[in-house]
Amino acid sequence: MSVIAYACLPDKILLASDGAAFFNNEITSTNNNKIIQVNSQVGMLWLGNMHSVKPIIMKRLEEAGAKYPEEVAKITGLVLKETVDEFLKQMKDKHNFEPEVLYNINTIGFNQEGKPELWRLNNSKEDNRHAFDPEKGQIVVGGIGCGGYDGVYTDRFGSLLKQELPTYSGKPGEAEDAVSIAFFRLVEQLKKEEKLVGGKLYLASIQHQPNSHV
Repeated sequence: MSVIAYACLPDKILLASDGAAFFNNEITSTNNNKIIQVNSQVGMLWLGNMHSVKPIIMKRLEEAGAKYPEEVAKITGLVLKETVDEFLKQMKDKHNFEPEVLYNINTIGFNQEGKPELWRLNNSKEDNRHAFDPEKGQIVVGGIGCGGYDGVYTDRFGSLLKQELPTYSGKPGEAEDAVSIAFFRLVEQLKKEEKLVGGKLYLASIQHQPNSHV
């Protein structure tokens, strides 16, 4: 179970990637009784195909001879920012939807072979599902269609997602847009309710289980 963290300020959304997003997790969603394969390994936000992004990151790291966390973080951040910028441009062009995003890439580490690697939260490869503290203003959203996380706002997110999905034809890329927009809509609602002021909203990416659906 990979986790993507979004620290939400009153007027901005701060995106922090734990890098475990590169694993190929999928969820299925229903749209007019059709099963849609939603490529959600990027935590339902800066979607696009992360399978194509990881090789770009690793190639740039190799070309730069990056050896230190600061170098890795800078190069990785640039590639991911380019990916996010392109995603946001598509959101504006295709759906006239313009969420505001701040970027912060974290959890850079090295594997046992000494090669730079993107790790999970807290630079740990352990499952960090219990690392969040709602008492400190942190909110967990997840468990969508998989029975994994018991997210505080899972039902509301699912409801918003169902509102968005019928507007799409069922193609994977369009379903990804629906998922992203639904997440931003939830963030907007929580911000208006002042539930994110000074707090954090964490969205768990989905660990797919057969036949699960939203």
